[in-house]
Amino acid sequence: MPRYIIQRNLGKVTEQDLKAAARKSKQVREASFPDITWEHSHVVQTKNGMRTYCVYAAPSVERVKAHAAAAGLPADEVFDLVADVDPANL
Repeated sequence: MPRYIIQRNLGKVTEQDLKAAARKSKQVREASFPDITWEHSHVVQTKNGMRTYCVYAAPSVERVKAHAAAAGLPADEVFDLVADVDPANL
């Protein structure tokens, strides 16, 4: 299945806000998007606030964007994930 990295610019949010958004995303995915797998996310703090990079496996980029909209989350950029590099395997 294709994999994608979704960049979400969340702005000035608290860690509690971030966790609440993640829970909502998970609930929406489980209820309405069983064909999508949320693999993991990375969260960074920028000068403009929190930004997340979420890795999903999904049938299409449109499906990923539909999930984001249903969960009330931004999907500011969606990238095709072309490879994983594991330093342990180099």
